[in-house]
Amino acid sequence: MLNETWQLWQALEKAKIPVESQHPLIKPLPTSEKNLLRVRLNVKGDVVSVEDVAEEERSGIRRIVRSSDGSFPVIKVNQPLLDFPERAAVWDDLGRSRQESNRIDLLSVAFKEAPKRSWADAGWQWSDSLDKANLLVEMLEGDEKLESIASLAQRFQKALQNETSFISEIGTVALTRLRTGRLAALKVVQELLVGKGKDNRGRDKKISVLLVLEFDEGGSVYTKQGWQYIADVLPTNLSATQRSHEHRATKSAFGGNGVLLKEPFPPVKLPVLGAYFPLVSMASDADKAKCNKRYGLTEYAVCPVTKVQSRRMQDALTWLVTREEGTTWRGVASGRFEMDARTHKKKDKRDLLIVFVDEKPDLDAKTASYFGSGSDIAQGKFEVDAKAVCDAFDAVVQEHPKSKLNLFLIREASDGQVQIALAESPFVKDVLDKAKGWQTAARLNVPDVTLHLQSETSFNKKTLPAVEHARPLAPYPDQVVRLLSHQWVRDGSSPRDKSGKLQKASQEIVGPGLGEVLALMLRMEGKWEPSARRMLNLLIGRVGPLLIGVFSAKHSYGPRQTQGKHEPLSDYPRRSRETALRAVAVLGILLDAFVSRKETYMKEVPYQVGQVLALADTLHKDYCIVVRKGQLPNSLIGTSLMRRALDNPASGLADISERMMEYIRWAKVVQVSQDWPQDDQRRIAVNEARKKLRQYQQLAEKLGTSDLPKECNDMMKAQLLLGFLASPPAEEQIDEGKEDN
Repeated sequence: MLNETWQLWQALEKAKIPVESQHPLIKPLPTSEKNLLRVRLNVKGDVVSVEDVAEEERSGIRRIVRSSDGSFPVIKVNQPLLDFPERAAVWDDLGRSRQESNRIDLLSVAFKEAPKRSWADAGWQWSDSLDKANLLVEMLEGDEKLESIASLAQRFQKALQNETSFISEIGTVALTRLRTGRLAALKVVQELLVGKGKDNRGRDKKISVLLVLEFDEGGSVYTKQGWQYIADVLPTNLSATQRSHEHRATKSAFGGNGVLLKEPFPPVKLPVLGAYFPLVSMASDADKAKCNKRYGLTEYAVCPVTKVQSRRMQDALTWLVTREEGTTWRGVASGRFEMDARTHKKKDKRDLLIVFVDEKPDLDAKTASYFGSGSDIAQGKFEVDAKAVCDAFDAVVQEHPKSKLNLFLIREASDGQVQIALAESPFVKDVLDKAKGWQTAARLNVPDVTLHLQSETSFNKKTLPAVEHARPLAPYPDQVVRLLSHQWVRDGSSPRDKSGKLQKASQEIVGPGLGEVLALMLRMEGKWEPSARRMLNLLIGRVGPLLIGVFSAKHSYGPRQTQGKHEPLSDYPRRSRETALRAVAVLGILLDAFVSRKETYMKEVPYQVGQVLALADTLHKDYCIVVRKGQLPNSLIGTSLMRRALDNPASGLADISERMMEYIRWAKVVQVSQDWPQDDQRRIAVNEARKKLRQYQQLAEKLGTSDLPKECNDMMKAQLLLGFLASPPAEEQIDEGKEDN
């Protein structure tokens, strides 16, 4: 990730966006810590003052700490400084005392009489704090900028040279200042000295008091600039063993002066992936595979950078991924799956998408959400997000015409390692143009295809209203990934089993990643065409069964409902129907990519073969309504020949012509009976059959004089599918090749 994070850092620098340095070992005080005392040390390491810490001072105090280890220059005390026997009366006496002066006297007596712990007995954290002080003295010796913190570390070293004097001095000074009214934190001093009593096993109850070390002569080590200097030189892994690897380079790969990094690259906690990952996933001494060391470069020697550069890149990436989700980052579908430990079902294994404009990295628009917004999206939401993002991009282009949009996709390769699955920097203007083309193709490069979407309660308890004639809408790019990562079975239907539960209509299967979809969307040179061909092949093979199934159910809808029987269309829940419409939109996008426009392909043989099969379904249904009293077969005639036609249009059309003869003869001579009521299904079927017969005959006559292909490539299959799904054109439009709007 070094190149990508370097670009981000440079963009932030150029835009003059301040980024707070976040060293993993330098942390503010936890809000849960309420007991604080300032301890001032002189040059000899003696305690000269114990003071209150004002609430407004807390935010500026920093300490070096990993997690629960000892910290510096703030020392955490977990055990009282005095060691009382289990049945000591001091806790009862203090509990009964109501006056502060009496409690101070009780503490003074206890401090005088009770044994005092050595700092070594007060817990292992003290030793760890001393180790940090020793490290700072060693690292910062002779550094004028960091002289103050080094001096405080030296004073702490001297304070702990005697095992008991430091603790004795803290107690003596604190009690003196309490008696003279110069220290108000009586409760904190009481907890520090005598604790909270013993537990059932006779051990001291846990306490928590923070001692904030400071100079005696004024001034402070808790300055923002001072801690920034410390962050630049402090290792990120204090427990790491000394590495023997040497840099072969003398300067950073990115140029500039400074001390080269000689420790593991700093990690950043990446959302979505849910863990800390280093800026470079390096080979290490522990690696067994020899290929990781074939060039003799491991650990930090893989790519030389200075300590400061590595930290600034870490800070830049941390700034970006801690912004609101959807602006500069978001989780997106990867086309892969993992097992959910709780439900034991497959779930999306998500990638992390990073997006920023180089001239304006802090753009407030939901830039990342333009490329994906999860699996549960309202219909039409993409176009709403797209408009807001495009408006923001327009403003950027007007101010910075050559501005670029930086996209990189981070994928978890294995435990503790990530890889860049995509890294592109197209011009913002080009992204705008391609975004408009994506939406236009999804809406306008498809024929008139509609489905009824039934009312449904969504996962978040919101009621989605019914949509009578829902049309294909432009999808989010990561919705295309999800679309192509499922193999639909059983014609995509979800009938209920004996328990009343909907059966699963699709199986999760590895599909293309977001990188391939973006290659198509942004027409990335050398990448988009093979990606588009693969996606078209997957769409037909994986989603084709759903498209044929749901639209054949639509073709046969009506007679069974009238008779109070189960309609196959009811086996397709709203989400399945939305998926079918999304697939139609993607077909329009893919055909547009290969310059197959609706105005052209609707006049071509594959599309018209699909139309003939759809019309055959309707004629067959109408025949069954009138002649067979509404008794429909499981599959209408056009649907039954769809798969054959997809393989061999000529053979499919020959079969349909032969099998349709009876229905055509019937449609030519059938008459409406005067005995039938106006709303009788038979009357409606006869009138519909006459109209569909005229449309069918016109298309059949035209195809009869055409050169019918004996096999279909994927583009022809897509056109044939669209013909089967679309509403037939008006009779006068067939010869003209115009679509019905």
